[in-house]
Amino acid sequence: MEVNGSNVTVRVTRFAHNRAAAHGAAVRIASGEIRIASTTMEHNSASAEGGALAVDGGNVTVRSSRIAHNRAARGAGARIASGILNLVHTTVEDCHASAEGGALAVDGGEVLMANQSVLRRNGAPKSALALVAAAARLQ
Repeated sequence: MEVNGSNVTVRVTRFAHNRAAAHGAAVRIASGEIRIASTTMEHNSASAEGGALAVDGGNVTVRSSRIAHNRAARGAGARIASGILNLVHTTVEDCHASAEGGALAVDGGEVLMANQSVLRRNGAPKSALALVAAAARLQ
């Protein structure tokens, strides 16, 4: 799913076994706003970045969801280039990057984690949990 300048809500959905030639095998947002709730993003793979989710701009809120078993070179769970990713009561687990940022690769923008969001059992040769660039924020 690609979001560009729209306002989208996704509820009780499963994004599974998707592949992307570059970024965001399940969801990619360039601009706009997307709210994802009670959703699973699992077993997705991107050859470059953002196995499940790629945020290139805009505002993304993932609530009461699970991001698991995704693969990418960088940011197997999610890659954030700019914009905001809000993780609320969401688990990112068992995602594996072949280079860096097992759960998250935050190159720009910011990631806000709230209400018992969890990053666990993610892997990568470098920064297995999260890779955060100097211009980015993870809180």
